[in-house]
Amino acid sequence: MIQCIRGAEIRSETGRLTAVVLASVQTFGLHQPINAVQAHYYANDPPKRDGLLSEHAALVQLLRDNEVEVFWAENSTSPLQVFTRDVAFVIGEDLFLATMREPIRESETTSFVRLASRLGITTKRIPSGFVEGGDIVVDGETVYVGLSERTNKAGLKWLETACSRQFVVTPLELRHPFILLAVAFP
Repeated sequence: MIQCIRGAEIRSETGRLTAVVLASVQTFGLHQPINAVQAHYYANDPPKRDGLLSEHAALVQLLRDNEVEVFWAENSTSPLQVFTRDVAFVIGEDLFLATMREPIRESETTSFVRLASRLGITTKRIPSGFVEGGDIVVDGETVYVGLSERTNKAGLKWLETACSRQFVVTPLELRHPFILLAVAFP
């Protein structure tokens, strides 16, 4: 999710949510698991389409009831597009397109490019390494970056250079079972 898409500015992960980018769950489908968590749930309690649709509709209604503006990413060919936090992230006033480590997820960034273009927001592409939005936490002038299954040191190095004028980039080494920084917090 991206907060404050108009002006695309993030200084805190804990501020009031005013706008969010979501993707439809219509394209979600079971696929070859790409991590141990998926493998566990797919084997024991796989997601069911009716449940996904009703939970997603309830989330959208809750956001609207709380005056959060919902922007929709266009559908991609990825069955995992529902996890929009991973695909793009905002640090300060910059909207970054993630570099997805898993090939099944690469097409998801295209829908964000089109949405950002329609909204007049410039995006920054990460040219080397891997960085996923689920590994980014912004806290004032500090950006925490999880070094995980999805974000590597080459991506961290590029991000440090891109953000060095305004932010202190602090890497956090993650260990199994945490696949992203976003899931390391309760």
